[in-house]
Amino acid sequence: MRRLLWGIARAGWLLSYGALSLLLVIHGEWPWATLAGALGAVSLLTSYGRWSWFVSLDLCVLLALAGFVGITLSAWGALLSVVLGLIAWDVELFARRLEPFAEIPRVIVCTHLRRLGLIALVSIALGAVALTVPISLSFGWALLVAFGFLMAFLLLLRQALQG
Repeated sequence: MRRLLWGIARAGWLLSYGALSLLLVIHGEWPWATLAGALGAVSLLTSYGRWSWFVSLDLCVLLALAGFVGITLSAWGALLSVVLGLIAWDVELFARRLEPFAEIPRVIVCTHLRRLGLIALVSIALGAVALTVPISLSFGWALLVAFGFLMAFLLLLRQALQG
């Protein structure tokens, strides 16, 4: 089971950075493509290390690069890359949490992967809807949505600090 989890995580990192690199090469952005490839190699190498904080740093770098690609080149490619990166991030952190245990029940891993797959499918579907359906919000509605997100984030932080 450990090999499966690490294989999924490393494949996710390679595919997410690879998709960004391919998009950048197609559009002739060679310096950015080289940077994306190098960052993909670094994220793959850091997955073999013991420092778990690299995982979140890799995700932040991927999100920034995907944001650049999404704004300038292809929002669809950025969406795919972000979802693959989130899968890699989640599975790698899950594998790191399971490292101290000698025996890992198959049910726990399969349940986690099933839920992650469902969340990834829903994310891609919602992202596809967001990219295809044009929606225009007035400033008031946008402010209300932002306030709602802020309140949800504060409640999440409060829950994390209490638990």
